[in-house]
Amino acid sequence: DPSRAVMHLELAEAYFEKGLILEAWSFAEDISDEALPPERAATRRQLLAMAAILDPRPGAKPQVADTAFADAPKRAVFQALAHARAGRATQAAATLAAHIDDLPSLPVAIQARALPYLLLAAIEANDWTTSRALEVAFQDHPVLANSAAFSYLLGHKALENGGRLRAFDHFAAASGNADKWGHHARLQMVDLAVAHGSVTATEHEHMLMRIYGAWRLGPEASGTLLRIEELQMQQDNRLGALQTLSTLMTNHA
Repeated sequence: DPSRAVMHLELAEAYFEKGLILEAWSFAEDISDEALPPERAATRRQLLAMAAILDPRPGAKPQVADTAFADAPKRAVFQALAHARAGRATQAAATLAAHIDDLPSLPVAIQARALPYLLLAAIEANDWTTSRALEVAFQDHPVLANSAAFSYLLGHKALENGGRLRAFDHFAAASGNADKWGHHARLQMVDLAVAHGSVTATEHEHMLMRIYGAWRLGPEASGTLLRIEELQMQQDNRLGALQTLSTLMTNHA
C-alpha cells in the first residue's frame, strides 16, 4: 500500500528529527523502496544510512555509501561520524574539517548524538583547529553546553595536552552523571589515581566494581569487567576472576 508506506516513512522522519533512532529505524525498515515514489525511496535509504551510523547495531561497521546521500555536505558530516564511530579519528577529523559549517543544518537532537563522537575524534587526532570549532558548537547547543559529554571531552583534551589537574576537574564535573560519558569520566579519575600511585591494587579493584555497578550497559560495561578480571588475576584471585568472567558471559555475551 503506497499510502501506508509514505505514512510510515513520515513517521520515521519525525522520530529521526527527535533523535529517536531505533523508532525511526523500525518504521523505515517496515517498508520497502518499491512501495515508495523514487524520491521518497531515496529519502528512506538516506535515513537508514544515517541511523546505522548514529546508533550502530552490535558488530556493525558503519559506513556511508555515496549513493545513499543526495547532498554532499550531509554525506561528508556522516562520513566523518562513521569514521569516528569506527575509531578512525584521523580520517574523521580530516573529513569533517571542511564541513564544520554544515553541522548546524542537522536537527538539534541529531547534533546531540553526533557531536560528542566528532569532538572525541578531533581530540584523538590532535586536530586542535577542528576541536576548537566543535567546542563552539557544544557551547551553542541547548543540551550539550552543560553536559557530562562536554565535561568529559574537555578533560580528555586537557589530558592529551598534559594538564592532569585541569583534566581531573573536568572528569569530576562529569562523573556524577548516569550516562556513558559519566562512566568514562569515572574510569579516567581512577586511572589518574592509579598513575599517581595513590591507590592499592585492591582499592583499584573495588573502585572499578563500584563503577561497573553504576553503568552496566554496552561495551563500556564489559570493558570494565575485563579490567576487574585482569586485576584479580594479577592478585592471584582466581576465584574472583572466574566469577567476574561468569558475570561477563551472563550479562554481556
